[in-house]
Amino acid sequence: MPPTPCHFFDPSPSGTPTLPLPLPDQEARANQLEWARREMDFEVPSVTLEGTSIQDRADFVSQYIESEKAKFGREIGRAEAEAEVDAWLLKQATAAPAKSSVFDVASAVLVFVAAFGSGIYFNSAGGGT
Repeated sequence: MPPTPCHFFDPSPSGTPTLPLPLPDQEARANQLEWARREMDFEVPSVTLEGTSIQDRADFVSQYIESEKAKFGREIGRAEAEAEVDAWLLKQATAAPAKSSVFDVASAVLVFVAAFGSGIYFNSAGGGT
């Protein structure tokens, strides 16, 4: 029996399909989404620019709605605010290379030079064998 668009079937010896199994792509996508949500949760700030404490993502969305109304007179719904907050959080989560400090880069270069140099040293000390 050929796979259907949504499931693979594992035919039993009698030819009757057994329980459907998810496609590998569906599982991979679910894992990617779970990872992205965790990374985005790490990016929720703890305070606003005005110094107001932010408890979690839901509180962040609520404060964003209030801020948009107070600062710009913009009325937005919860779904739209969540989408905008998620877009911002995703941008923050995927900008990790931009968050590298000089110390991070210097440490990486030092580790690379030490590993490369020790490899050359041990290869030359071994007499080229």
